[in-house]
Amino acid sequence: MKKNIRKKIFIKLNTLSLSISKKLIKNLNKRKDFDQRNYYAKSFLAASLIKINKFKYEKIIRLLVKRISQEKKGKLYHYEFNRYALNDAFGSKKALKILNTNKFTYGKVANWSILRVICRFNESKKLNLISFLELIRVKILFQTNFGIQDQKGLFSTQYNFFSLALLNEIRGQSVNLFSNNWFNQSLINCIHQINTNGVTNLIGRGSLQLFGYASLIYLLSFYSNNLKILKILEIIIDTVAREINYQSVIPIVLFKKNKCKEKKYKGTPNLQKKDKLGWYSYNNEPDYSAFALLMFLKAKDNLNINLKTKKIKIKNNSGFRRIDKEIYCYKKNKILVYFGIQRIKNNECCLFNPIIIYGKKFLLPPLGGEQSK
Repeated sequence: MKKNIRKKIFIKLNTLSLSISKKLIKNLNKRKDFDQRNYYAKSFLAASLIKINKFKYEKIIRLLVKRISQEKKGKLYHYEFNRYALNDAFGSKKALKILNTNKFTYGKVANWSILRVICRFNESKKLNLISFLELIRVKILFQTNFGIQDQKGLFSTQYNFFSLALLNEIRGQSVNLFSNNWFNQSLINCIHQINTNGVTNLIGRGSLQLFGYASLIYLLSFYSNNLKILKILEIIIDTVAREINYQSVIPIVLFKKNKCKEKKYKGTPNLQKKDKLGWYSYNNEPDYSAFALLMFLKAKDNLNINLKTKKIKIKNNSGFRRIDKEIYCYKKNKILVYFGIQRIKNNECCLFNPIIIYGKKFLLPPLGGEQSK
């Protein structure tokens, strides 16, 4: 049974990846760039096309690389993301040659820190002192009993998924800092936040965004030797595929109603428009589409090699569960309820920002924006 489900998921990921890659290639202009502002889309697309068929897409890959090496790299250039994707595509030596620098942007949030660790590890083939100190920084500032916070004291399901997936990439090198028991409990917390309709990613920065769903798919693929996780993974993939097929463009935010469906744009998106509801100032379609594509392909690779992770027991996947220091989640089949409990005086508490989901109906939706709770 497990083998059959793995095969089905593999085929679904392959179909979804091919669909996204065709849309991204179609959106490239004559200069092999996107008309929309983007920070790392070309690097992620090049890495993805190498995985799909490097011979078929050899010319496009070559022109993408040329464009990456020629583009201006200012203060906002996402070195961490570009180096991560280019390392995956070409190896560290060629990646640094393409970028013509070994700079980092030094974003302060947790996932940027872990990206730097992975890039340095790929480049030196060992966990050097700087990387070890960076992991200690992540452990001290962002690790909780429930997962990885986005910023100190601020929880985001999206960036928890992504940070956990990245830490699984270097699990052998980080095991002395992040225990197997902690990894398992963090994963169980993630699973508890998925209802039977595949709705999740509801708290904090990036709620309901494709980035978070793609990160979760990649994260779950590390545990694909578990039958229960395989079934959950298939539900998430089906949900994402339906949302992508529902819209004419690859959406950044999922589950939008007809009047809010995302539309094509050029340059920098106008965040005041209704179709850009749930976007942040740095969001753009090419980056998030290409990111999702590479995550799906890396998840497919994990399924193909049948990773031998530590056994994880998923007992009762219903009821109440604490998912961060002040955030709780109640789950039962289609029902998902989030609420915060905050102590305001010694013997008094208050509830804040409740979220209620039934199936795919958002009875009390996420607030959106850079909410912290």
